[in-house]
Amino acid sequence: MIIGFDASRAFVPQRTGTENYSFELLKSLAGLDKKNQYLVYTRKNIFPFKIKSDWPSNYIFKEIPLTRLWTQLGLAFQTWVDKLDLLFVPAHTLPIFRKPFLPTLVTIHDLGYEFLPQYHNFPQKIYLNWSTVYAVKQASQIIAVSEATKKDLINKLGCQPAKIEVIYEGVDQYKWTASFSPEQTAKILKKYYLKIEAPRAEARGIFRPKSFNPSVAEITSHSSMVLKNHGILRRRNKYLLSVGTIQPRKNYYRLIQAFAKIENSGLDLVIVGKKGWMWKDILALPQKLGIEKKVKFLEYVPDAELPILYQNALCLITPSLYEGFGLPVLEAMAAHCPVIVSNTSSLPEIVADAGILIDPYNINSIIDGMNSVIKNPITRENLIVKGIDRIKHFSWELTARKTLAIFEKISQ
Repeated sequence: MIIGFDASRAFVPQRTGTENYSFELLKSLAGLDKKNQYLVYTRKNIFPFKIKSDWPSNYIFKEIPLTRLWTQLGLAFQTWVDKLDLLFVPAHTLPIFRKPFLPTLVTIHDLGYEFLPQYHNFPQKIYLNWSTVYAVKQASQIIAVSEATKKDLINKLGCQPAKIEVIYEGVDQYKWTASFSPEQTAKILKKYYLKIEAPRAEARGIFRPKSFNPSVAEITSHSSMVLKNHGILRRRNKYLLSVGTIQPRKNYYRLIQAFAKIENSGLDLVIVGKKGWMWKDILALPQKLGIEKKVKFLEYVPDAELPILYQNALCLITPSLYEGFGLPVLEAMAAHCPVIVSNTSSLPEIVADAGILIDPYNINSIIDGMNSVIKNPITRENLIVKGIDRIKHFSWELTARKTLAIFEKISQ
């Protein structure tokens, strides 16, 4: 079987949600599937670290050099010239003028534009609406990343339930897991960077793979250095963390308002995420509330440093108004960081009983959620234990196996 894989998002320099999904799924399929051939379609200049050599021989990379209309012209053209048995698009955009009768599989991550139209720019909302509706109608099969997204596809877009397969996103436990002692952390990092990420560790990671043998002192020193480089000068567990693109859907405005009302905590609030849209009011709010020294916006944090931020945080708080999945929540639980999440969309489904649920529209509810962790160390420790157990249900290998099963099903 020859599988066309749209990797237009997989190799961007600063990956977030959909991009991480594309990359991690492709990487896991490469470790799992040695039988089928993959034609991996990418954008220009995405291999600065000779990453091609890290992939199995049944993975052939094809660069589509277009800067505009990459999907509708470039990818569409490849479906005519390449002898594909199916095309997989790990996002919502399906080429219109693709080869007729070619089986197609599309992943739909969320329908945020349907539920929060006021928080999407006008051209973007129109495009998201059109492209998602088209993909849902025309694709042979749909992957939804949560039961909540499946329900939205059925109720909002009238998709037939039989056409939708729910496949959760995953988490790399070796990458994110921190232990309660530097000795255990050193072991985990050594196993991860040497045995799992060795081909790419030098380009993407903290340590060079050939010389990686960190001592406890080096691990502790490196963590301190990373925190200091990001301007986090307080000691361990003295900041609350939130991770996600800075946009209204993430509900940072109410989070900052709630944080301003936390009394005598001595805590900072650290928000990690690139600027999305409608971000200016969010960045200006701490100064208006007189807490600009206690709220830090880090924008994008390199993949190798983000685990350290999770590991040293008091908790992760995700007060989003809507999430199709919520990958940072899994990452935090894997890093032994307790989580506070909204009681909306997919988040209760992903967290189950391993996190504290809050009403994202109610500032007092957000305050209560934060105080439950700030003032109760036992609650925090219990959440950590529950989170460790919860992430056993999520892995990229499992995501890849279920996705591969759909490949085989629709190509027949």
